[in-house]
Amino acid sequence: MLNYRVDPMWGQPCSAYHLQYRFSDAALRQISVIQDKLENVVGGLRRVPQSAIHLTVITLLHSQLGFEADEMWLQNRERWTHGLLQVSASAQPVSLRLDTVKAFDTAIVLMTANCAGLQTLRQTIVEELALPGAASVPHIAHTSLFRYETLDIAEHQHPESLISASALDIQISEVLLVRETRYPSLESEILGRFRLAPRR
Repeated sequence: MLNYRVDPMWGQPCSAYHLQYRFSDAALRQISVIQDKLENVVGGLRRVPQSAIHLTVITLLHSQLGFEADEMWLQNRERWTHGLLQVSASAQPVSLRLDTVKAFDTAIVLMTANCAGLQTLRQTIVEELALPGAASVPHIAHTSLFRYETLDIAEHQHPESLISASALDIQISEVLLVRETRYPSLESEILGRFRLAPRR
């Protein structure tokens, strides 16, 4: 059984830098339906608002660095921005089907583990930017639906089995460079946009 944890960082000021995908309005409506269903059967959840819903392509500088992340960003901004332009000029758009609702220790997410194209893009970014501390890349694609306000979730052995989620098909054709200022992306600012090369 998972050791569920209430995340003390919720709503706290932070500074972190990410590459994110932001969902279309239609996709956000579909995600909201899934959230509604879960809220009806599981208590003690903190719902991620639509303005904060995203899919992280990769984190450049983690919030655990504190405000040292800002200093590191200033040191690397020009080189990383150039590297992202290089990657986006050659990388193809990535298609994903998010089809699984899963509870992890700090969040309930909508995800897929079938994300080879995204893994390739992530690895290319890590290598091009030589990111500090980025020896590996995430092995799933996901968006967080809820964090935990209480540990009521522990009453359900398999909370993800309480609802059925329709598959959400997306295509990542643009990634955003984002500075997160209130965790988890409750407040953020967009620093850049990078269009992935269209398929020919």
